[in-house]
Amino acid sequence: QVQKTLPRPIARAADSLGNTCSKPNIGEEFVRRSRPLLPRVECPEMDVGNIVLWTKSDGEVPKGSLGMVTSRMAGLSEVRFPTGTWNFKDDSLKGLEAGHLVSYCGTKEDIPQRDIGKVLKVDQTGMVTVSFSSGERDIPYSFLKHVDVKSALQVGVVDVRPRRVTIAAF
Repeated sequence: QVQKTLPRPIARAADSLGNTCSKPNIGEEFVRRSRPLLPRVECPEMDVGNIVLWTKSDGEVPKGSLGMVTSRMAGLSEVRFPTGTWNFKDDSLKGLEAGHLVSYCGTKEDIPQRDIGKVLKVDQTGMVTVSFSSGERDIPYSFLKHVDVKSALQVGVVDVRPRRVTIAAF
């Protein structure tokens, strides 16, 4: 709120133009009511430390690559991918969540590379708990690749819906 003193003719002219000032007497202070600021829209999936994927792709960040948000400022997020670190607009990123589909792109032999798993939990440390056909595994995000529903259906994955918690009526 801004406080000022205005002569009566100026205050009346301001009121006639739709100003929201109170009508002061000469020498009195009045408070000019300004429009409230728009609330800042927070994007919790872009918090520092969260695992995200870029909704686009190019030669440096292939489709499905997962990265970790390292900093945020003015609608931009700095994301560290296995191939490097870049700035992206927040609306071009999507947070990795439970229920998303991923495939393993590491070298451990006990996890088949062609197996598609469902994310159960994403930890702030970068570890992702994934349910594969061979069992549950905790895997660093940098060894996972996001798989879209269309690709999963093409290779025969049947359950592509995210898990929903329901409470049975008694």
